[in-house]
Amino acid sequence: MALSGSSAGVARRLAKPIAERAFTTRLYARSLKGEAPTSLRCEPLDPAPGDPDFANALFQGRYVFGGEQKSALNEPPWNLQDASEAWHVEANSFEWLADFRATEAETARLRARELVRSWIDLNEKWQPLSWRTDVLGRRLVWWACHAGFLCDGAEPTFRRNFFGSFAAQARHLNRSAGFLIDDVWNLPAFVGRVVAEGALYGKTKRFVTDMQSLQELISQEVAPDGTLPSRNAEVALNSLRLLLAAKSVIERLNIELPSTVADTIKRIALGLKCFRHGDGRFGVFNAGNESDRGYIDAILAASKARGATPSALPQGGFHRMSAGRTLLLLDVGKPEQIHPTTHAGLASFELSVSRDRVIVNCGSNGGGQWRKAGRATAAHSTLVVSDTNSIDLSDRGTKTETNLSIHSEHREEAGNALIESWHDGYVTRFGLRHGRAIYLSADGSQIRGEDSLTAVGEKGRNAQPFAIRFHLHPQVNTSIAADGVSALLRLPHGGGLQLRSSTKIALEESIYLGSSEGVRGSQQLVIHGHTEPAGQTILKWAFTVYSR
Repeated sequence: MALSGSSAGVARRLAKPIAERAFTTRLYARSLKGEAPTSLRCEPLDPAPGDPDFANALFQGRYVFGGEQKSALNEPPWNLQDASEAWHVEANSFEWLADFRATEAETARLRARELVRSWIDLNEKWQPLSWRTDVLGRRLVWWACHAGFLCDGAEPTFRRNFFGSFAAQARHLNRSAGFLIDDVWNLPAFVGRVVAEGALYGKTKRFVTDMQSLQELISQEVAPDGTLPSRNAEVALNSLRLLLAAKSVIERLNIELPSTVADTIKRIALGLKCFRHGDGRFGVFNAGNESDRGYIDAILAASKARGATPSALPQGGFHRMSAGRTLLLLDVGKPEQIHPTTHAGLASFELSVSRDRVIVNCGSNGGGQWRKAGRATAAHSTLVVSDTNSIDLSDRGTKTETNLSIHSEHREEAGNALIESWHDGYVTRFGLRHGRAIYLSADGSQIRGEDSLTAVGEKGRNAQPFAIRFHLHPQVNTSIAADGVSALLRLPHGGGLQLRSSTKIALEESIYLGSSEGVRGSQQLVIHGHTEPAGQTILKWAFTVYSR
């Protein structure tokens, strides 16, 4: 009898530690060795443009991954012990080879080659993180894409060690396919198998099987609107980059691109357009960060996806309102499962005017503790009850929020837009349902909001403190007016906004973790209150946008 999906997942979790103990043995390391090619049958194309400045920082020992900077002159990043897991994942994935290649300098080629050599020396045997399936899949893809850059003119010893390690890692990735689990990003492992097999050996039976597995995965994980289970724009962009590398292998082997892969590339690309602010970078939702505009532009251009920017991603749970120079993004989605990267940002929104970000979520760059803080509801521009998360983020393992209900509706008339939503993330603990309605005028000058807390049962009639938080981008200057119920926001490129509320507004400290710059001090405007014993509390607020 076949195992159910959940039973199969439990079986994999039980088998995984046993397998990993076997992976650490010398016998297993020897089993990965075998005949290795002296070159690749085809070299896939990396669509990322690369950043020479980032490569220069790495060259000087300033390692910046996930917004967390570590310095170690003349030391490879794998030797650093005090960095977070997310930092080491990025370092060991080797996406940054594109940055070295972009310099077009021989010194950069030599430095990249030295870093690869040091990684091979340190990772001859299986390691828990550097050989984890998602990290391994990404590394194989980018080693394949930049094999020529690394190996052209290299001494025979480096070429032999590089291709030997590449083939050994590919063998392990194929063997570990049965131990993929739900709490890591599985798409890189599937793409890594396709790219490695195609680049090494061409169209083999294994390549065909790996292609079928990849198509099955993306059919399951990529929603019709192009969103992924993580609901994270950065993850979606990196998934698109990986799929484009796989596409280039398929095309260079003169194989017709499967319609499933072509359609998925288009859907992800169009979905990503929904997340872009006026500055061309992403909104900061669900552990995603702004990303670089040039990087986003290059990946989307390589996808060759044509189509209008969606005003909503129904499966992902995002709405986009745009009028005049004003753009608003609202998150009304439900996480499929709770992972270490899940954010409790129900009904959070971001607001930008032209190229200036105004209202933001805090983000999750800057290291382990900051990443944890950024997951909290209080780190999002939404309503928070009793300083409690709207989603349970406690460390009790992966689980599905089966009892969480979220509803939203997006209407437009004569250019005016209205989004109405509610969620019951606070019903179990406080007996309160949070409703949020946001209106944007046709000319973009007026944003009006209404937050409500409605009692569900007698528990909801107990008075509870709440706060409506508007986190501000660090470049926004703010002051509270003398009346205490309005605030002036001044934007870096001119113009500004006025926030008005039906009750007092407080100006408090905040942080911004949404960019590659790491931890930055900022401010937040907060409306504090207590729920009414009558059973419903309504609070209204509004922004007026002023021209330069």
